[in-house]
Amino acid sequence: MNFVKYSLVTIFSFTSLLTAATTEMTVASYNCGGLPEHYDYLKMACIQKVIQERHRVDPEMMALNDRIQEMALKRLFAKGNKEKRLVENQWSMKNHQAIFDHLTLIPQDPNSPNTQWRQWIDEMITWYHVSPIVLSDDDIKERLDQHLQDVTRGAEGSREELLHQTYLTMAKKIFASHLNFDVICLQEANYIDASLFPEHYEVHLSGINSFPGIMTSQRVIAFDTTRFECIENMGDYNAHRFALKLREKESGATVIVVSAHLAGCDPFLDDSKERGKQASSEKGDQQLRDLFSFLENQSADAFVVGMDSNVTSMHPRMNIIKEAAFEIDYKNFIEPTCTNPLKVLNHRIDWIIAKEGNADAALVTNIPVFGVGLNSIETNISDHKPIAATISIY
Repeated sequence: MNFVKYSLVTIFSFTSLLTAATTEMTVASYNCGGLPEHYDYLKMACIQKVIQERHRVDPEMMALNDRIQEMALKRLFAKGNKEKRLVENQWSMKNHQAIFDHLTLIPQDPNSPNTQWRQWIDEMITWYHVSPIVLSDDDIKERLDQHLQDVTRGAEGSREELLHQTYLTMAKKIFASHLNFDVICLQEANYIDASLFPEHYEVHLSGINSFPGIMTSQRVIAFDTTRFECIENMGDYNAHRFALKLREKESGATVIVVSAHLAGCDPFLDDSKERGKQASSEKGDQQLRDLFSFLENQSADAFVVGMDSNVTSMHPRMNIIKEAAFEIDYKNFIEPTCTNPLKVLNHRIDWIIAKEGNADAALVTNIPVFGVGLNSIETNISDHKPIAATISIY
């Protein structure tokens, strides 16, 4: 029995004779790590070793890094004056901004605490634009080879062939056992197709968009056909968003679901002042504005977006979400979803957001995804950790 599924509940108001509906649906979002040659998976193996050592050497600062990012999310989205004042006072008293500014200094800065960790990763693996990939750490190579043999049951083949077979086997298990939610939004899902999902899911692929010399990117939306039907494939737009319009079979309520992947930048801050020119985040910022403009011209009971935003709660891009009046869970399970390979810091850059359409309100409540660990080469196919949430529509 799937305990995360709920049916539409209708409540009648005898005084107003108006009908108000409450619908709950569960949504997952996951960047599957789609760089060629399974680079994200190999890099994750290296990052796991480095970030673990960094936590051993400086556990207090690593824990503070997580707390500051959680506090920044509350600071931006807090409801009510009392809650806002409390968060602002804590932020100021604990000097969070200055601490975080130092902690996120680029490795090239002579005062950066991140230099040695970045150098270590550089020594372990080449960067994504270098082909073929060279993995230099003997411990990681031995561990990877053992895992590939375990998953493929001793199959013979090149590392690339075994990596691909392992990826597909693990993906199928993740979708069946750990992402069994009503709707699943995927990004960088270049190796994904419908055969990897349980039979009761209908799977829509965006098509692969190429970025010359760098990567390809495919977005996917899958949904449980026992609850929903697709009434419109709204298509793929400019390689960063893919949308479906779904109808809940029992109630007739409509939901537009978007899987989005925004352009990258420094995930922690607006670097326009530092660069003395146009901010590197402008492309992704505009993609997000375009997405919200698109949804404003659509009609549905609710809008739900699962996305790799490529920015943390500290980045000004998050203000665009707030200004568009989308709801986000800023209280529950705000765990990291990725480790930045440049500054070797854990951060949350994947989000699920929602907004009412024809309904009156929407609420997002995060759900922990167990069984798929951050930077865990035995349980995860990506350098991102999947997230999930319950969307309540009133």
